[in-house]
Amino acid sequence: MKRSGFGLAAALVLGSVCAPVGMAQDSKPHDGSWVAQYPQRKNNNMLEAVVVLRGSTGTWNVTPPSMRAKNPCLGRDYPVSVVAESADSIELAVHGSKALTGCSDLSVKLKRVDEKTFEGLIDDTRKVTLKRQ
Repeated sequence: MKRSGFGLAAALVLGSVCAPVGMAQDSKPHDGSWVAQYPQRKNNNMLEAVVVLRGSTGTWNVTPPSMRAKNPCLGRDYPVSVVAESADSIELAVHGSKALTGCSDLSVKLKRVDEKTFEGLIDDTRKVTLKRQ
């Protein structure tokens, strides 16, 4: 008895059309693009990073143009892992050392202020604010 490949092809097409709909429903309140502002460790000059979060992963990219030539760790996408989350808070692990040996890893603990703002601490010492782009 011969079987037609049409059933399998139809299932694959249907799955590829329906899968994005199911994925969209899995989005988290913290998903999206953010700008983080926080002081440097050494001199308290303010740094700015573009943070992109999707589910349990993302990127953290510090891009102060005036310092990029002096510091090879700047201007790179550091991988981010969501360590813990709730409706009102999120904890991130920023893996700078995975982007380039010698770059700093960060622990970021944030609490929601409103729909567009999180505030918290980096490494339990430096204040950080994330604002939705």
